[in-house]
Amino acid sequence: MWGMRRKEVPSIDNGRFMFIARVFDGAGNTHEDSGVYNVQNTFFVRVSAENAIRAAEAEREKALEFIADLKKKNVGVSLLMAMLGSADSNLSYAKDLYDRGFYFELSSEHAAKARESYSAIQGYVRASSYRNDVYIYNQEQLDLFLQASGIDSSITQESRALIQSLQPSRRLEIFQVTSGSSVFYRANVLISFTNADSNFVSVRIVEIIPKQFTNDANSIVSSHEFEVIQGDPIIAFSHVDLTKEQADALVSSNVLNYYVSPPILVSSATDISAVRLSSLLNLNSLIGSLPPIEWNTTNILIVAAGAAVFFFILFLLIVFVVFGGYFFFVKKKGRDNGSVFGRFP
Repeated sequence: MWGMRRKEVPSIDNGRFMFIARVFDGAGNTHEDSGVYNVQNTFFVRVSAENAIRAAEAEREKALEFIADLKKKNVGVSLLMAMLGSADSNLSYAKDLYDRGFYFELSSEHAAKARESYSAIQGYVRASSYRNDVYIYNQEQLDLFLQASGIDSSITQESRALIQSLQPSRRLEIFQVTSGSSVFYRANVLISFTNADSNFVSVRIVEIIPKQFTNDANSIVSSHEFEVIQGDPIIAFSHVDLTKEQADALVSSNVLNYYVSPPILVSSATDISAVRLSSLLNLNSLIGSLPPIEWNTTNILIVAAGAAVFFFILFLLIVFVVFGGYFFFVKKKGRDNGSVFGRFP
């Protein structure tokens, strides 16, 4: 007896075929036998499924990099993560079908759907650079900046040394975000520093955020975890969408100039829970906390009405003074004339 095990025969079409087996021995004896077998050639569909799965996996890596880049720009990715989950389900099902060894065509279909979804993720949201600005400070006045920041004097020396060594920088980046038919802008402040030493350095970054950015620390988001030290707001690092007009106003107002100091660096072990704004900043904080006036039609009418009332009251005061003075002098003159007539009847 003999039989055929499962074997790939890519040169044979699918269908029922008769196979003949002939055997020979050393003495010249021969024997043959035959059987009809159903051929289902899976070589090409299996290779196609393998290629489809590989292509989907490659596109998935691109989608993950795209999402990670959006997170760095503080662009919301919740919808993209949902799309990623759906695509992952298709890819997982395609792999499962492939492993079963029979459903290669169906596996290819689901892998193709997954690849399309990964590709759609990369085209759903676009974030392009719109405006940039850099914070510049005089290093010779670093002590004054640190004193004005309100950190304890015991921390100043440590922070000064770290700042001079690691050279932290602060840059304002505004991105134009296009999602479907909607366009909005996202403002980010990027803090970076460079460790030129080969030794490992563990630091905390303390930021005193001007009121021109926000009046509430709860509205601040970051790709890194941070701790709110004081809701003034002061935060320590361990989505607000803007219109085009707001983004332009943010840059034109030179908002980076409102920062009290460069990013404050302290050791990870340093206690910064007592950081507060110093008295030197009280006036600036008060001025900075005042909301900017938006010169729209309503506000212009209110200002005009207020000015009209002010000038009307001023006019009434002037009229009162003039007429009061007039009647005073006329009455006085009348009394003087009466006295003269009384002497000479």
